Amino acid sequence: MSSRQLGGASVESDVTVDTLTASVSMIIVILSVLALENIFHLLHFITTDTAFSKMIVRIEKELMIVGSTAFIFRLIVAPTAESSPTWAAALNYADLIIPIFSFCYCGIGLLLIVSSLKQCDIWSKAYHLHLIELLDEFVLKTGQLTFKFSWKPMHRIINKVEFRIFHFIFCDFFQIQPSAFAFDEYVARVYEKYVFSIISIGIMHWLLLCLIVLLNWARIALGLQYHSCHEGDSKCQKVNDIIIFTILGAILYFITLVLVYVSRNLEMKIMLKRDITSYKSYYQYLHALDEVQEMGSPQILERLNEEGLKEIVQKATLKAHRDKMDDDILGE
Repeated sequence: MSSRQLGGASVESDVTVDTLTASVSMIIVILSVLALENIFHLLHFITTDTAFSKMIVRIEKELMIVGSTAFIFRLIVAPTAESSPTWAAALNYADLIIPIFSFCYCGIGLLLIVSSLKQCDIWSKAYHLHLIELLDEFVLKTGQLTFKFSWKPMHRIINKVEFRIFHFIFCDFFQIQPSAFAFDEYVARVYEKYVFSIISIGIMHWLLLCLIVLLNWARIALGLQYHSCHEGDSKCQKVNDIIIFTILGAILYFITLVLVYVSRNLEMKIMLKRDITSYKSYYQYLHALDEVQEMGSPQILERLNEEGLKEIVQKATLKAHRDKMDDDILGE
């Protein structure tokens, strides 16, 4: 195989490939296509009857458009290289970077869809479990050694119990009977729409990428570098690019951590209004609400403190004694 380098772009000419290499290459490409196709078939199967099925179709469409565009520009690069090697190199580079950006974005979207399906499944199980069963599981899990060394907000049982807590808070705020409202389906639909808005690559995303490219051009034009490099010093320029890329990645990571903290802090503030200060208060809160429901009271407590718990226990005890006395009288 022979090739010529034109301005950084590799243009194939007078290519000679043996039959074995060509056959193996064809098989590799075909197997890759089949693997990707089966992955999407699997995703369509597990997202059936959910809003995520539309997201899979959207991702397939995006990959098809980007792949077609990359193929078209690949055909344009070859004849352009003869007359303008600089433009050929630039188009070849852009034709590589843009599909990589789209493929990475869609790949992250697919991972987000899979994790979202697992999250919705946890919510559904937490909703349909009887509260006593959930509390028994909570006591069992919190007593294990692995729970003590885990990050509590990410633990599955904490996720389930907090879902039930927010279910009661939501129904209390809107004055809805908890048993009459499918809170798991409502939250799943809201969450699916939110995820869809994140992973959809719209025109604003492409315009944002264009803005980043222009800002990078302005940075280079103004000579804003981490290290001052001499013209033609490619090694120094690569070091600058790596450092700038790492700094931007660290900034995005820090912003993500801030958003996670703000989100978690908001959840804790909502629960704090019910005097839930930590996961150790979850059992008492849910158990007290279960007692209230058993006594036929439609009202959920606004605040739950130790005195309130004692009062609920006393009422439940008196009710049990009255029921026992009634049974004894009927038996006589």
